[in-house]
Amino acid sequence: MRQISPLLGRAYSSRMPNIRTAAAPAPAPRPSQASTARTVPLPLALLSRPARLQRLLAPGAAPGGDLLDSVETQPHDRVLIIGGGSADLLCATVRRGCRSATCVTDPPAHPVAAEVVVAPRLHSEDEALSVARSARRALAEGASGGRLALRLLGEKARGVALSLVRRLRGDGFRAVHVASGPDGAVVVTCRLHAPLPGRHPAR
Repeated sequence: MRQISPLLGRAYSSRMPNIRTAAAPAPAPRPSQASTARTVPLPLALLSRPARLQRLLAPGAAPGGDLLDSVETQPHDRVLIIGGGSADLLCATVRRGCRSATCVTDPPAHPVAAEVVVAPRLHSEDEALSVARSARRALAEGASGGRLALRLLGEKARGVALSLVRRLRGDGFRAVHVASGPDGAVVVTCRLHAPLPGRHPAR
């Protein structure tokens, strides 16, 4: 058998790949990718794009649209939902393909701009007036013709609603309407007549 010289053997082995180290390690994710995964969770990303999430929800998958219907909510509207019981309403805005929807537990002092503000679970006139003041700021920052819908619950709901009519008109709301809802609830709807002093609606 022909023998390979030591010099030729070294040259040959230097060209042979190392089986344990030949495979390159998988590239690490780019910083931008890792940052996106941490700061934009999938549910939040979808909720910021209701038109996309609309395809994931079958029609009628969740109730709550009656309050939105009472103020003729449209796909181009931004919706602000104040108070408890907002999950059904959030799903309803998604099914309608609304421009955006924001849920808060308490009336914010500096709310986001909106064309529609709804409060599904109110039990007193003080609660309703607090929502109305916050809604006025949100609607004044939105497009003209902003709408507000308040659902009042409890035995005194109708009396509270009738008392609200005058207060809402004094706060710049017009077309104030009171209607009976399901389960003894009373729904008060109205439109913002004038923006806050020194503020102009965003177009």
